[in-house]
Amino acid sequence: MFGNIYAVFLSILLLPACIGTGSALVRLSISIHAASDVQSPWTYFICGAITYIAAQLVFFRPLRLYVFGHELAHAIAGWISGARIRAINVKKSSGSVSLDKVNIFIALAPYFFPFYSVLLILFYALFNILTKNVYNVNNYFLFLLGMSTAFHVALTIYAINLGQSDLEKYGVIFSLIIIFISNCIVLAVMLAVFFHASFPEFVYNSAVDTIKAYAWIYARLRVLKDLL
Repeated sequence: MFGNIYAVFLSILLLPACIGTGSALVRLSISIHAASDVQSPWTYFICGAITYIAAQLVFFRPLRLYVFGHELAHAIAGWISGARIRAINVKKSSGSVSLDKVNIFIALAPYFFPFYSVLLILFYALFNILTKNVYNVNNYFLFLLGMSTAFHVALTIYAINLGQSDLEKYGVIFSLIIIFISNCIVLAVMLAVFFHASFPEFVYNSAVDTIKAYAWIYARLRVLKDLL
């Protein structure tokens, strides 16, 4: 477990990385949008995302579905980490997974691992393999990918706002920073794979913007020191 002092120190140290990865993801999205037209794959993805957000606002939040994916993400992260899964409990608006060990990857995985998007991608890949790409369902897939991505982002934000004990284990601020950076990386990988964006460019821009953020903070501290 991280002590409060270490969590605060690491949070301050990683804050510029949030700025770097966030700005790089925005620039990557803008570059994809600028190169797209009405019939482009990006349009189907965005329409899917908007459709989910509209459906949630008009109808309801599918919390049980989210909780199911949330707890399975804990379980999958535990399995990857070599933990033994003892029990999984899913209720309408809450759930739990009993494991014989916990680490930061297991605790925070559901908040940056888009379970249903990954599941959709696996079904899409399997469908193309079995049908040998005879049927072109790319646009349907991208629409659903947009919906599942919006589902992940919207309900993750909602769940965090309710308060989560997972975040308290390693410090709430530190956990939020890790979640934000990890989501930016995961979304950048997704955009690079399905929209022919440049992931190396995202990494480069993230590094450059992070360094600029560090430099800006250092310059402000120098000014403050001179004033004192």
